Amino acid sequence: MGILKKITTAFSIVLFFFQTNLSAQDKVPIKFGKVSVQDFDINYKSVDSAADAVVVADVGNSVFEGNTKGWFSLRFQRKTRIKIINRNGLDAATMEIPLFTDGNSEETLSGLKAYTYNIEDGKVTATKLDGSSIFKNKISKKLVVQKFTMPAAKEGSIIEFSYTVTSDFLFNLQPWEFQGKYPRLWSEYEVETPEFFRYVVLSQGAKEYFIKKSSEAFGNWSVLVGANSASSSQNVALTGSIAVSRWVMKDMAPLKEEAYTSSIDNYITKVQFQMASIQMPNRPVENVMNSWEKTAEDMMKDEQFGEGLSHANNWLDDDMKIITAGAKNNLAKAQAIYNFVKNNYTNSNGNGIWTSNSLKSVFKSKNGNVAEINLLLTAMLLHEDIDAKPVILSTKAHGYTNEYYPILERYNYVVCLAEIDGKSYYLDAANSNLG
Repeated sequence: MGILKKITTAFSIVLFFFQTNLSAQDKVPIKFGKVSVQDFDINYKSVDSAADAVVVADVGNSVFEGNTKGWFSLRFQRKTRIKIINRNGLDAATMEIPLFTDGNSEETLSGLKAYTYNIEDGKVTATKLDGSSIFKNKISKKLVVQKFTMPAAKEGSIIEFSYTVTSDFLFNLQPWEFQGKYPRLWSEYEVETPEFFRYVVLSQGAKEYFIKKSSEAFGNWSVLVGANSASSSQNVALTGSIAVSRWVMKDMAPLKEEAYTSSIDNYITKVQFQMASIQMPNRPVENVMNSWEKTAEDMMKDEQFGEGLSHANNWLDDDMKIITAGAKNNLAKAQAIYNFVKNNYTNSNGNGIWTSNSLKSVFKSKNGNVAEINLLLTAMLLHEDIDAKPVILSTKAHGYTNEYYPILERYNYVVCLAEIDGKSYYLDAANSNLG
C-alpha cells in the first residue's frame, strides 16, 4: 500500500505540473500596463532575426451589449505591446484606427491609453500620449481614421496602447489579422456572439492555430426601448446563450512582398465575419446576407452605383450626336464612345466601386474615380441602345474575392461589359493606356 500511495502521489504531482504548464501556455505571456527592465529583453530571433520591430502581444475582444437605442451595439477592445528594435522599426510607433461611418452616425473611439517605455539610468520611464496628438482624417464617405504617433519612441523603446471601439453597425464585426509587417509573438482574438445573431466565419491562412476553442456561456442584456420617442422608455431584459470563439497564434513570422506574387492580403492569416441572419425571441429568422442576385439588384438601385443607369439621361442627347457622328453600326458607335471617354477623362480619385458624384457632373468635370468613369461609359453606351452592364472585380494588388458570399469590401474596381453583335467586350476607360 505504501508503494502504491507513493506512485499515486508522484503521478498526481506530475499531472498537476502538466496541467499548470498547459494553463500557463494558454494565457497572454505578458501583463499589459506593467513594464519592467526584464521586459525589454525579448526573444524574437528564432521568429525573425532581421526584425526591425516585434509585436510582443496583440489581443482583441468583441462582445455585444444592449444600448439606449432599442437595439444592440458591438464593443471591440484591443491591447497591443510592440518592441522597437532599430530605426527602421520606428514606423510601428504610428497607429491608425479605422472607424466606419454611414454619413449619419459613426463608430466611436474611447478609452485610448498609450505609453512609450524607455530605460533611463537603469530604470523604466513612461511617456504618455497627449490627447492633442490624435488626429482624425476622413478617408471616404464610409471610412474615418484616427491617427496618432507614440511620443518619445526610439530604438529599443516599448510602446503599448489600448482602446475601445463602439459600433451600432452589427454587420461590421471586427476582423482580426494574426500576421503583418512585423513578427507577432502572441496574437489573440475572442468573439462572444449572442444566439440572436449568426455570422459566417471566413478563416484564411496555412498555419494551424496555436489555440482554437469554442465554448458556450449565458448572457443577460438590457435594451432601452423608446428612449428617443415622445412615449416613455422602458428597459427590455433579454437572456440567451453566447457562443464564445477564441483564436490564438504564436510566433508568427512577418509576411513580406515577394516578386511575382499577388496581394499579400491573400496570404495573411486572419478571420473575417459576414452577418448571415438575425432571430430575436418569438420572431421569425431575418436573413441578412443576400444572394448574389439580390446584391446585384440592390446595387443597380443604389444611387452610388447603378441608379443613374436606369434614367434616359437626356442631358447626353446633343453631345452623343457629335461623339457618334459618322458611326454606321453599334460596334463603330461603341468604339467612338469608348475612345472619347478614355482620351478625355482622368482617373483623379483612384479605384473603388462606389461613386461620390452624379454621372452628369462627372461628364462635365471630365474626371472621377474608376467607378464614376466606367459607369459614365456604360450610361453613354446605353443611351445609344447598346447593351451594356457594369461589372465589379478586384485587382491583383487588392486581393482575392469570395465566390460564395457577396462581400463587397473585397471589390475595388468597375469595368463595363458591352454585348455587340453576339460578342462580349470588357471595357475600361479609366486607364488611358489600354487599347
